[in-house]
Amino acid sequence: MFKTYLIKRNSDYTERRIIKKRNQKNKGYSEKVFTSNNRKPPSEKFQIGDLIYVAETKNGVYALGKVTSKSPVLKFYNCNQVIKYVLESKKKESSFWMEVIKDFTKRKTTKKNVILKYQEYTINQKLLERVIPLNGELKRLSQKGLASPVLTLNESEIKFLENPEIINDTELKNEIPSRLKMDLYSLFNKNLQVSHWIDIDHFVPKSAGGPGNIIENLVPVGLSLNRYKGNSIPTGLFKVASEMNDLKKYCKKYFFKKEQGFLKQTKYPEAFKNACKINEKVKSFHIDDAKEFYKKVMSNHHPEYVRIINSFS
Repeated sequence: MFKTYLIKRNSDYTERRIIKKRNQKNKGYSEKVFTSNNRKPPSEKFQIGDLIYVAETKNGVYALGKVTSKSPVLKFYNCNQVIKYVLESKKKESSFWMEVIKDFTKRKTTKKNVILKYQEYTINQKLLERVIPLNGELKRLSQKGLASPVLTLNESEIKFLENPEIINDTELKNEIPSRLKMDLYSLFNKNLQVSHWIDIDHFVPKSAGGPGNIIENLVPVGLSLNRYKGNSIPTGLFKVASEMNDLKKYCKKYFFKKEQGFLKQTKYPEAFKNACKINEKVKSFHIDDAKEFYKKVMSNHHPEYVRIINSFS
């Protein structure tokens, strides 16, 4: 009988502190254990066909897959063997292996007979429609006492993951929730061939009161979508606001006469000041109306992005 597990990945052990997330057949993962007894890596209990949910430790569950293969457990008795394996197999995860070697060295100083057991496995990975936070019904999975990166899910947790209840914000906030960042990573990986980006950031900048808890005002830094610098205000903000009775008084024509442009705070201090007033007013809107407002702003600059986020619900 197949079982269902959760594996937790820590971005601190990856290059650039980012876990690349995409749909992928035979996506490779690994587990390890330092031991001086018969303990094995937690993945040793996996069977081909078992279901694996994948979570990022600080954010939530973002993918699901079935186990497609599992390698034999490798044993390393010293760091030289680990280094030789990494070089010969041309492993690319340098940050991960550096942490492994440092940890192994430290453990060897206190217990000389400790060895490293390591196992690789693959799953057919598919990104979830929404990232599911590790709280509520899944709170147990984020508790500090659960040191293992592999957890067997119980019936209620499986049921919740199959039909999660997503609680949406009802008001605008400046900060970007980690869960929403993860949603945006997943959304873009489904719709674009993206090798990497640095982070998720505000389109209408946070310093001017731009909200961070709605996807309609967020962009991946590093894509062509994010061409502005620092505190620059997108001219689309004034163009959209100029069509609304309560906001048009903050919109001088020269604020948006340059199509598809951005106004730097240092060069256009009055525009920045008025942008702050516009964003403060929009905070009083119903959340759905606010989302529509910022979507229109984004559409003035990147309609291709809006087509993608329209699929997000």
